[in-house]
Amino acid sequence: MPLLIHSWNSLNYYHDAFQPIALNGSLSLLQGSVGLPWRINLPILGLAYLMALSVSFSIWFFFLFYTLEKVVFARIGLVIGGGDIWTSGGGSVPVSHQQAGGLLVLTLFVMWTARTHLRRLWSQALKGEPAPGELMAPRTAFGGLAVGVAFMVAWLTLTGLSLYAAVLLVVGALIVFIGLSRIVCEAGIPGCQTPMAPQAFITRGIGPETLGLGNMTGLGLSTVWMGETAANMMNAVMHSLKLTSGDSPAPRWLPWALFAAIAVGLLGSIWFTMTLAYTYGGINLHGWYFSGAPRWPFTYMASVYNAPEPSFAPRLAFTASGSFVMAALLFLRHRFAWWPLHPLGFPIASTFTIVYYGWLSIFLAWLLKATILRYGGVRAYRALMPFFLGLILGDFTTACLWLFIDGAYGVEGNMIFNF
Repeated sequence: MPLLIHSWNSLNYYHDAFQPIALNGSLSLLQGSVGLPWRINLPILGLAYLMALSVSFSIWFFFLFYTLEKVVFARIGLVIGGGDIWTSGGGSVPVSHQQAGGLLVLTLFVMWTARTHLRRLWSQALKGEPAPGELMAPRTAFGGLAVGVAFMVAWLTLTGLSLYAAVLLVVGALIVFIGLSRIVCEAGIPGCQTPMAPQAFITRGIGPETLGLGNMTGLGLSTVWMGETAANMMNAVMHSLKLTSGDSPAPRWLPWALFAAIAVGLLGSIWFTMTLAYTYGGINLHGWYFSGAPRWPFTYMASVYNAPEPSFAPRLAFTASGSFVMAALLFLRHRFAWWPLHPLGFPIASTFTIVYYGWLSIFLAWLLKATILRYGGVRAYRALMPFFLGLILGDFTTACLWLFIDGAYGVEGNMIFNF
């Protein structure tokens, strides 16, 4: 199926006789205000078939809930401030803050439930004892954490941030990465974004007058590593550890293999990006990656600095409301087996990747899986699994195929898969 659909659409770049099959679009709910983007994303459809029904249900349910919220807010004219850098929510500031509060509570919940394990590892680190089954010795792990955090804070202060702002940013980044990693690993999705970047929360919460130009500039520079959170290192490492999980402990060489892969990836991507930019000119390449994204943080910081908001209280109120809702969802999920809404959907359902790439495919996968399990049982579910796995493999295989075909004929702009 992916081969046929994408090949037909790719042929449109060669001849107008092949009219493309529409896989995405948008429905207008309120003219010029609220829209309903949709996309048939075949790899996400295949991956969502493997999700727990409660997770996939909660994602599309909360997406529709947030969409209804945005319609209501637009109708009553509710405005609590301007949009923020690297902030999702489908253009709705209140929704972004609600999801941010939910992500904060989720991360605190993760740390709380892991308290016994962390306390044991801390005790082993102090005594220098090994921890069977762990990837590395506790003393090495905690030492690496301390050195890494200290290095990040020092590096950020050199870019212009005050010490307190650097500490707040690092703590905010850890909260985001831990929360997103829990969501990605438990939900089974390839990636997700934070509903609100820590830079936005710091900028709005402290205020540009207090921060000053140095901190504002440093926060803008920090979006290089704390901006596009859909692809963060912690997600990749957690998936790598899962691949090695089993009866036997992870091999001791695995951390070194991970470090080597990270180093090769960083150096290779820097070299490749610079080569492309200097060979073809960055302005002639991808508009977002080479033009829009590099300018956006500083345009945002300048706009906030020149037009500060009078009060942070309305934003904080929506953050608090999201925190309370998330706490209630976690309580209900862990106390009542019949509760249908999974908490993981609340902090991500209106983020950019879900709104523009995933919600409809996740809904279709949930509908198909629920129907198959109801009328065919587990045997039918397993029998159809190769088809949905084929949607994933077929999409990437087709993209590779047309990469070579387009390269041979010099065709540009044919993007088959872009999550």
